[in-house]
Amino acid sequence: MRIPDYEGDMSYYQKQLEEKGITKDMLNMDMYVGLTAIELQSIVDHTFLKKKVAEN
Repeated sequence: MRIPDYEGDMSYYQKQLEEKGITKDMLNMDMYVGLTAIELQSIVDHTFLKKKVAEN
């Protein structure tokens, strides 16, 4: 069974990223057009901000 590509508005996923503090400049979900909804949600779920450690 083939899962169809997501044909909705990417703002749904972009908003979830923004709630995590990830801006569109950091990760633009429009780059992932053609993936399934499951694949897009997986990207959102596994994306996080990493705190930068100052080098001494």
